[in-house]
Amino acid sequence: MNTPTETVRSSAPQEMFKVVKSAIGSAAKSQAARLGKLVLPGRAAIDTPAFLAVTSRGTVPHVTQDNITKHTALCGSLMALEDFVERKEPPIYKAPHSPTGSLRAFTATPDSLITVLAARRIPQVPAPLGNTEKHVKIFTSTGFADEKAVDYPAHIAALQPDIAVPLADLSQSGTNVPASTKRARRMAYRTESWLDTFLEKLDEQTAREKKIAVFAPVLTLPLEMQWEYIQRLTETAPRLNGLAVYDAQILTDLEAEQYAVLQDLPKMALDTPKTPHDVLKLISLGADVVTAAFVNATSDAGVCLTFAFPTADTPTTTNLLPIGTDMWDPSNRTNVSPLMQNCTCYACTRHHRAFIHHLLQAKEMLGWALLQIHNLHIFSEFLGAVRASLAAGQFEQRKALFTQLYDSVLPHGTGARPRARGYHFKSETDQDKINVPAWEPLNPERPRSRERKEESETSA
Repeated sequence: MNTPTETVRSSAPQEMFKVVKSAIGSAAKSQAARLGKLVLPGRAAIDTPAFLAVTSRGTVPHVTQDNITKHTALCGSLMALEDFVERKEPPIYKAPHSPTGSLRAFTATPDSLITVLAARRIPQVPAPLGNTEKHVKIFTSTGFADEKAVDYPAHIAALQPDIAVPLADLSQSGTNVPASTKRARRMAYRTESWLDTFLEKLDEQTAREKKIAVFAPVLTLPLEMQWEYIQRLTETAPRLNGLAVYDAQILTDLEAEQYAVLQDLPKMALDTPKTPHDVLKLISLGADVVTAAFVNATSDAGVCLTFAFPTADTPTTTNLLPIGTDMWDPSNRTNVSPLMQNCTCYACTRHHRAFIHHLLQAKEMLGWALLQIHNLHIFSEFLGAVRASLAAGQFEQRKALFTQLYDSVLPHGTGARPRARGYHFKSETDQDKINVPAWEPLNPERPRSRERKEESETSA
């Protein structure tokens, strides 16, 4: 668990991250996990590996800002510019000036959390039209819009996040779909050009005065497709405070001697892990900060997390243990045990499974709030135990034991997820709506448009 320590102010990029205990091996052998400390100007030091909560419109789903401070151990949140700029004149740019930054004031983010701002969400919604040399397509709550490369640095300077991720030309086909050779080269060229524009317009003095750390993006491409861009990163390393890696697998290639200047920079993995097993793989590749979008999805599904990173005295079992439990299951109706035995979170110490099951059945938003508090606590404790194992030099052994103990698949919630907003602007052909319609026509075989046409003909 990250506990607030002294607030340390740093002025030079090299002072922002310190490797406390180096990796025992290489990323190629999945032995690049390391223990570190990330210190951002004006913020409490963060022990790494750590995780960022993925936000929706600037807030952690289901949990209010005061409860984040009271009942979670979050150290940071990942936000997307596209969540705030759906209007022609976005209100966030007109927010009153605050010493801690307009983004923090606008979203009421607690001072104990660092703010990370990128142009797009994680994972991003694919756009029907690609990016151009001058802008990136972003998906707002009112449809797709353009974020110009020349305007993005000014927007970052106005919002003052603790960490800014410059624009990246990512594939619109999804991270699992390889880009063509021509497209890949164009992605690397554009990203390099946008990074140069970003560093030119957000000069070093402005970034230092506004306490903005710059984490340069690394694309989801093989090294041979973006080696010129990576070489450019080595040249601009003195201006960079870290790397935002969209595919952590490339960290195996960045261990080469010619990229040694990038080794001491903190690596923020912007992959989308779906299970704690995936998170351990990212850490083994050398990721210092990870995202945890699957925690939000798990809470939405009505599933509570039930895993823990093993310690030296953890007993072994013959059967795989579940990493989550479906709270919609009828067996929880009269179960007055906590969500997880020996869990010290607010939900487990104050309530029980039967109460959470009742809240979900009644569609009470408190049910999802308690699940989110529990799941965030479980994942925070998980990474705390990972850091302890790294300090003891036993990470690889305990990671192997975790794989033996726990199932690698999260259960699917059998109930209805909370209603979502903004789904009616489709991003794919024939995409289904997320929300189940609250009302249905009495005669489903008779289309509503046909009824209106017959009514108009009758009235005429």
